[in-house]
Amino acid sequence: MEQMTDNETKKADLLKDSNGAALQQSSEIEEPRRSQRTRRLTEKAQELHDNKSKKLQDRFTNTYDKWKVTAKQAKKVINGTPSIEVVQELMSKISCASADVKHSYEELRKSVPPCSEIRRRVDTCDAVSEIILKNASSYLQNQDDEDDQTEDVIWPESGSVFLSSASKATGKNSRSSISASSSSIKSRQSSLSSIRRQEAAAELAATQAALKVLQEIESEQQELDNLEEEDRKRMALQEEENVARKKALEEKRRQIERLQTVKKLSVAKARLQVYEQEASSDEEIAELLHNRGVERHQSSGVKRSSHEHPPQADSATVLAEAIAESINVSRLPVPEPSVFTGDP
Repeated sequence: MEQMTDNETKKADLLKDSNGAALQQSSEIEEPRRSQRTRRLTEKAQELHDNKSKKLQDRFTNTYDKWKVTAKQAKKVINGTPSIEVVQELMSKISCASADVKHSYEELRKSVPPCSEIRRRVDTCDAVSEIILKNASSYLQNQDDEDDQTEDVIWPESGSVFLSSASKATGKNSRSSISASSSSIKSRQSSLSSIRRQEAAAELAATQAALKVLQEIESEQQELDNLEEEDRKRMALQEEENVARKKALEEKRRQIERLQTVKKLSVAKARLQVYEQEASSDEEIAELLHNRGVERHQSSGVKRSSHEHPPQADSATVLAEAIAESINVSRLPVPEPSVFTGDP
């Protein structure tokens, strides 16, 4: 009876500790500090955080599955007739597996708030591990009496071994104590379930708020992508326009160069033509002057022989002089190069 009382006391303390931790966690969730600012991670940091949380959740799931296999094996062995060494080894395995589950849970809780399913599994691990250790201890104490062993080993109902309900007290002559303390356990269960409902509601509200923020982020990101796409199209169009403008400028520049070349060629042709005209006119003038001198010499002899008649101008001389004067008048001036003003 004293052993049962100690076990019940330990169990009550365990429930109180769990209730206190749940209440503290609920108060922390519901009443955040006013001076606390919402921390927002970058995309890369959020991705790393999610990967780390997923790894921790996978690790917790693996350790819980290992503990579950060990617990089933322990239940099967204790229901038989194992030796003391086997029972002690199973107790050590159960203790280590339960400690691993708690350690994985603590690591996960440091990274991300655990969900209700994970908390339920931790409670299940604690409750069932305590039942297994108590039954194993009872088996070791009563190994010499098989009938007592059969009565002492009490397990939860089938299908509820790994649920988060409170474990049943076990031990010698424990059925009467279970019925006596069932009301207090139920009240504690209702209090604990109420706290868990509050935690679930707070977690649901936080998840909905996070989902709303994520939707806004996705909308803003989509709008940013659209703006960037429009900017890229505009830049490509401007690039095409710049290329076309450069081609037009190059074509205009080549046309100006062709006009400059044509201009130089026309000036050279005109200059050559003037030079040719000057050369031909000089030859004609020299020839006319020579003919005029010869005619004057002849006319002087004629004047001496026929001084009776009045002097008459030779028609050829007059014609030559008229042609020379007309050539001198119609001679083009020497062309001067034009000054480029910048307007083609």
